[in-house]
Amino acid sequence: MTIAGMKGSDYDKAMALEWKLIGTQGGPQDITIDIRKKMDYRTYEKTIFNLDRYEGVEVYDIGDSAKKRNIYMVVLDLTSRDKPVENKPILLITGSVHAIEFAGAEFATKFLNDIVVKAKSDPYTRLLLENVKIAAVPLVNPDARELILQGKKKSVWKANANGVDLNRNMPSLNAGQLVKGVRKNSAIKTKPGAGYFPGTRLGSESESRAMIKYFNTWVADKNTRFYADLHQQAGWQYYNKIFLSAVSDARSKSFARLTNKLLKNRYPLKSESKTYGIDGAGGTMTDYARSVAEGMVFSYQYGRLVMLVNGVEKPLITFKDIDKVKKYYKPANANFVTVTPEIAKAGSIGAGSKARNLRYTEYKKYNWGNFLPGTIENVLGTAKVSELKKQAASVQAGL
Repeated sequence: MTIAGMKGSDYDKAMALEWKLIGTQGGPQDITIDIRKKMDYRTYEKTIFNLDRYEGVEVYDIGDSAKKRNIYMVVLDLTSRDKPVENKPILLITGSVHAIEFAGAEFATKFLNDIVVKAKSDPYTRLLLENVKIAAVPLVNPDARELILQGKKKSVWKANANGVDLNRNMPSLNAGQLVKGVRKNSAIKTKPGAGYFPGTRLGSESESRAMIKYFNTWVADKNTRFYADLHQQAGWQYYNKIFLSAVSDARSKSFARLTNKLLKNRYPLKSESKTYGIDGAGGTMTDYARSVAEGMVFSYQYGRLVMLVNGVEKPLITFKDIDKVKKYYKPANANFVTVTPEIAKAGSIGAGSKARNLRYTEYKKYNWGNFLPGTIENVLGTAKVSELKKQAASVQAGL
């Protein structure tokens, strides 16, 4: 193992975190988010608090960053005006795990804001929101993003304020394990810095601990169907986890194709390398979420998620691939899929005006404004969507 496991006491603290309802008072303002303008933490917070004022929206403080900024979760759960919808499909969204990848927080905040505003006047959009629940953390890594905006961190900085890459710090099934005969991933660093340093041990960062509770809570719910982690590097989508179930990978692949079609085929599918998970890397947000969905449990001995084989804890390094031990495979949420869109190429990364303009172009040109409603439609399926469109037409005719 290439990194020490998460302390059991830290895991217990993560699971004991209290989600604090913000409960912003007053009526909302219908605002338009312009990606060409800077969104610092204060602006982001004001926008989130304004969302909290809308019907069907609740905002929670789910934990602190390294520098004690709040990490916010936005929950959209609009109640039907006719009768309550039971067992709603749940969608999860996260953004800007990596500080320099500004698009994640901006895109997620914009399409959450826009769909909520549109639902006030458009019957079909309202019906879409009445039939799903969304739990989003648009900005996972607020500190380092703010430091970049202030010119105190370089334009390559991905890590948090402590120099730990949050997307390598999660205690997933594959985190920090190297199998004999496999070359160690050369990108992984041994000291704090701009990126790829997983920390001195897994789950060391307060941001990671907030996300552990987030995933353990939502992914364990069998109504949770979809998770998108918005990144910004290469213009494609990761969909699979070589070390996890091929059946689950195939399900995620099918959904990633729908996402790519929705976004004008801008983000083709990209497979993880054949040694991913056993090359000393791993520990991303989607690694952890998929590990929970596949039925992995936290081991106080190993400090990461493991597979139970006849009650015995087995880390990935002992079996390398779930499909090699299929008879012990018991998924906790078999219908769960993940996609990781890498929103754009290097020119649009960072805080500068040129980058913001490129992100604005990306959002408009490749249909990101329809990402959330389109994804909801994909989760609900064609039959349900057809039903909702008829209902909306009937409502519209009666207005």
